[in-house]
Amino acid sequence: MKKTFRTILHLLQDTPVFWVTLAFAVYFYYAQFVVTVSWNAIELIIAQHLLDHGTYATSIDYPSALTWRPVLPTLLVTFLRLWTDNPITIYQFFCGATLGCLTGMMFLSAKMLWGKAAGHTAAFLTLVCPATTVYLIDHPHSYSHLGALLLLGPALFTALFLLREADAPSPPTVRLYALSGALWGLCYLCRSELALFCAVHFLLLLFLQIRGKRSFHHLAAYLAAFLFIFVPYNLYAGHVAARDGLLIRKAIYGMYISQGWVDPPSNVGPDIEADGYVYAQKLYGDPLKNGESLFTAIGHNVPAFWRRVRLNAVAFYAKFLDPGFFLPWWGLAVLGLVGLLAGGMVPPSDRRYLVFLLGLFLSAHFILIYHIDARYLTITVPPLLLLTACLIHYVLGWLRRVPAPFHAILTIVVLAGIVYGSRDQFRRVARHRGPNTHSIPAMRSLGEHFRSVVTKPPAGGNREPHVWLVFPDRSPLYAEDQFLLAYFSRTAWVNRGAEGPFPRGRFYSYRECPDDYRYVPAEKIGDAAVTQGGRIVGECDNPILGHYYLVRLGR
Repeated sequence: MKKTFRTILHLLQDTPVFWVTLAFAVYFYYAQFVVTVSWNAIELIIAQHLLDHGTYATSIDYPSALTWRPVLPTLLVTFLRLWTDNPITIYQFFCGATLGCLTGMMFLSAKMLWGKAAGHTAAFLTLVCPATTVYLIDHPHSYSHLGALLLLGPALFTALFLLREADAPSPPTVRLYALSGALWGLCYLCRSELALFCAVHFLLLLFLQIRGKRSFHHLAAYLAAFLFIFVPYNLYAGHVAARDGLLIRKAIYGMYISQGWVDPPSNVGPDIEADGYVYAQKLYGDPLKNGESLFTAIGHNVPAFWRRVRLNAVAFYAKFLDPGFFLPWWGLAVLGLVGLLAGGMVPPSDRRYLVFLLGLFLSAHFILIYHIDARYLTITVPPLLLLTACLIHYVLGWLRRVPAPFHAILTIVVLAGIVYGSRDQFRRVARHRGPNTHSIPAMRSLGEHFRSVVTKPPAGGNREPHVWLVFPDRSPLYAEDQFLLAYFSRTAWVNRGAEGPFPRGRFYSYRECPDDYRYVPAEKIGDAAVTQGGRIVGECDNPILGHYYLVRLGR
């Protein structure tokens, strides 16, 4: 009995088992209450095409989505799709695994550097951080960012271990350096901006190697492992982009399409991205005439560019003052730590870690060129949480110098303050919305009906059926729920506006294709503008949307 008790106590005190289990359970549960699957259906549709056709695309008629959707998160979704086709269950496992892994790695990282108390502090901060939990889970376009955090945890832990041991008498093995490079490569396949994190880590390791007059063969293995992932992907993605005429890989187009989100024209309409793109052309010139060079475009209107940077900088830091994203007192803790570092009050053994973590945060400022969507900032949060845990570690250390009775009281006050400061997060998790009981049953029913009626590909120009859904006048569904129809019917993802002044399809890997089929509610079946002369080939009673007709368009 005593041995069992000691084992349990060891697991609770010295390992992240408790935190991993808690984080997985809490956010696996919370993820089921998302408002709608929305744009996260894109990964599901690509996964379906990978399984059915071996094609990384949203339709076998469309260009490869390899240059648009990050590879590794979609492959993880595909793996989960092998076990269940329920979008919510897939999302629950993805969110639970991400938060469980991240929380565990944060515990191990902080414990390795500053001891068990810091480890538990870092795990708690990760568990209650809105940015990487409820905010990201509730976001309609979050799979790639969740995937990045899933890999970022192990990459950070390995990176910090190498920094700790870089000048040890017996340095880490070449294999460990190669593992770190490979982990950063996998992070890159989740979010390309994480290559900057790898660069910060590599340069710091290089500095330590030069200072310690060490051999560079360890760093050569590190770099080779990263490039082994980085180079083949970019060669193939570049080939795909050139073959299909895709633009998203060129930085100038990323800047142009983000114009409407950061500094739109005065007459901007509902299509913010398209209007912003046209406005950017007026500000910076035609991308082709600029040689598709970002720097040439900026040189044509430097004041407009600096206005964009200023607006983005305000929005960037505003997110870290928003309690719904990042608790302000955590930001103050990081600023306090920066002050200690600048004042030479940080122990020399810790300086490399703080410089590394701050360097990761600063590297993310590249986003000021584009636009601030808070989901892009979530990769900066784990380094900040480790910095916050470090300052709390210092505070608790200073309190040990206080006489015993006061030391205990002040320590309890500090810990209670940390918990109390996180109370809003507890409310967010506890007071979740009810489950969405409409979207999946409605789309699953239509999808199954379609597959029972249409057993052969369309006779027209599309190799895969293109199915459009007309919503009833009073619909309980969200517009983006239509994406799930493509998933459940195993057909093409249908979107509009691929062509025009803003060539949206060349950014997001789809084409303007005519509808082959259209689901029309009974109330609109007599509307010629809706049916467009098509013929009825089926009908069904949808459990959510009511009576529907399936109309075959064209020949």
